[in-house]
Amino acid sequence: MPTLQETVCFKLMVLRDAIHDHSKSRFQEIGITYGNYVTMLLIHEHPGVTQAGLAELNHKDRNVTGQTIDKLEKKQFVRRVREAQDRWAYSLYLTDEGERVVRDDWDTVVAGERQVLQKLSAEEQAQFRGLLDQLLS
Repeated sequence: MPTLQETVCFKLMVLRDAIHDHSKSRFQEIGITYGNYVTMLLIHEHPGVTQAGLAELNHKDRNVTGQTIDKLEKKQFVRRVREAQDRWAYSLYLTDEGERVVRDDWDTVVAGERQVLQKLSAEEQAQFRGLLDQLLS
């Protein structure tokens, strides 16, 4: 039986953490987490998405998504707009400040990934990305 450290899941978790660590201090400065940034990025890419739709895109529980939106709304990065067709649903949009954070901090996120992947050649990086896409399809 393999040890926990030998499993793909554990190795991917360690890899993810190494990428996140690169941007941790920057996100702490503005009072968010890497996961909060990902949520904002998904709203940026899907303006008007509902909380339920966002939970699905982000592979998160609806309650967790709601709590994240509450936090981001208090920080004035996200705004909720009641759906006209469904009074229980809200569309989500970034505020101007939220858009600024997404735009200004994208390079921080990419730099963390670049730092971790620099151990691989360009060809190996392309192959790694291709394998990940294949596994996730």
